[in-house]
Amino acid sequence: VVNTYGLWKKQMRIVLDIETNLAHDKIHLVVTKDIDSGEVRTWKVADNLREYLKGVSLIVMHNGISFDAPVLNRLWKTKIRLSQ
Repeated sequence: VVNTYGLWKKQMRIVLDIETNLAHDKIHLVVTKDIDSGEVRTWKVADNLREYLKGVSLIVMHNGISFDAPVLNRLWKTKIRLSQ
């Protein structure tokens, strides 16, 4: 739970996966699922995903440390941290 300007707001917890080409220099899409609400979203544009991730406190990924997070941070300029 985070206090933002006096308002209490629960941070999202999501599962995230990316699909890339074989060279890993193009992201075809990113899929996220909110763990609590079950909402599934598909992302094909970096700007929208970057904004969405600002409200996320926990990201679960299959190979996030070695692949998903570094590729997203490099190609789509996200700021996924290992602490997420």
